[in-house]
Amino acid sequence: MFNKLSRFFTSLTTKYLPDAYVFALLLTLIVFVLGLVVQNKSLTDMLVYWGDGFWNLLAFSMQMALVLITGFTMAKTPVVSKVINFLCLFVTDFKRGVIFTVIISCLACYINWGFGLIVSALFAVAVAKKIKKLDYGLLVAMSYSGFLVWHGGLSGSVPLKLTDPSTKIKNIIGEKTFALNETLYSNLNLSMLSLTVFLLLILGFLFASHTTNIQPIEFKEESEKTVNDQDQSIASVIERSRLLAIVIGLMGISYLVIKLIQGSSFNLNLMIFLFLCLGIILHQNSKRFLIAFNDSVKDSSGILLQFPFYAGIMGMMASSGLAQSLSEFFISISTNDTFLIFTYWSAGIVNFFVPSGGGQWAIQGPIILPAAKELGVNLADAAMAIAWGDAWSNMLQPFWAIPLLSVAKLKLNQMMGYSIIIFLVIGLFSSFVFYIFA
Repeated sequence: MFNKLSRFFTSLTTKYLPDAYVFALLLTLIVFVLGLVVQNKSLTDMLVYWGDGFWNLLAFSMQMALVLITGFTMAKTPVVSKVINFLCLFVTDFKRGVIFTVIISCLACYINWGFGLIVSALFAVAVAKKIKKLDYGLLVAMSYSGFLVWHGGLSGSVPLKLTDPSTKIKNIIGEKTFALNETLYSNLNLSMLSLTVFLLLILGFLFASHTTNIQPIEFKEESEKTVNDQDQSIASVIERSRLLAIVIGLMGISYLVIKLIQGSSFNLNLMIFLFLCLGIILHQNSKRFLIAFNDSVKDSSGILLQFPFYAGIMGMMASSGLAQSLSEFFISISTNDTFLIFTYWSAGIVNFFVPSGGGQWAIQGPIILPAAKELGVNLADAAMAIAWGDAWSNMLQPFWAIPLLSVAKLKLNQMMGYSIIIFLVIGLFSSFVFYIFA
């Protein structure tokens, strides 16, 4: 059954799924037309909403880009490479390779989504080079599947933003902050994490057991950029200085420790700073760090190009009232028992048009939380339903798959058949969990 389903969806996506950039352009047109037809906005209004959206999120776009790039740069350190090569020693066949890929992807994405995307891709490549004959599309799909847990992890936008919420959110929740033990370490979130990892392991095993798409895979070896250790000029010696990298890195980590001791929340900016400092230290010198950083920017180019378009879509969704209308529709048909499920579903839909956890929170948070408060639903659980819904539909929304596919050297439609099945299975069981916790 799994083999037939995966073949069907792979065939479907191969024929009809365009490049991720074209997908973003099509979504732009869809939202533009919906604003005209559903919200009765004028052509001028929608153009203004779209154009203004491009530039209203520049600071946030830069923040998201840095989370991704610093995570990538960390993943390319010699230490991480050694760990990947060591773990590959335990991969003796394709099934075991898939299982290890799922575990590593989930662990890495739990730590940091940018770090997880690149580590899982690098591990998939390492497994493919060792096994040689395998279903590479399946392997990469399972490496991407760990991205499902990111919003319930340490770099999750919603739980981190709730440690220092905006004024609007503070007014809604009636308190200053939500501690992480109410979001990341709540029974709901821990249950979702456990269930998701368990289901991914089961799916990975079933996929690998029944796939018939086993083919030899070859990689073009790229010349590795190295540092010229023979150049003894003062500039080159400084660039290769380990002491300089260690001092700067430790200064940054010391700053982080001081901020946390002083009571600052561990927000996205501190997460970026931590991975930047660790990257500087673990790359051992400035030259190696710059090489890895530049490569990371290249691997992130698709994100950097498409983020402004999605910011424009977000501008149209928010300003035209489309996002509010969608959320209010699900709220209108919700009861205490179904509120978390419908919030999860609505977040999954909104994520197609606003594939950014922080951006989606800015749109849905002020709508969902007052409704949850009125119905007597736990506000932290409602917030995490948004977070998990955002992560869930990433299996269909190709935006965040771009850097992973760039590293894996794979086309989107070659893995999407498997991602669709993952999306359906995870959505079904997750909905059941949200029903239980209602």
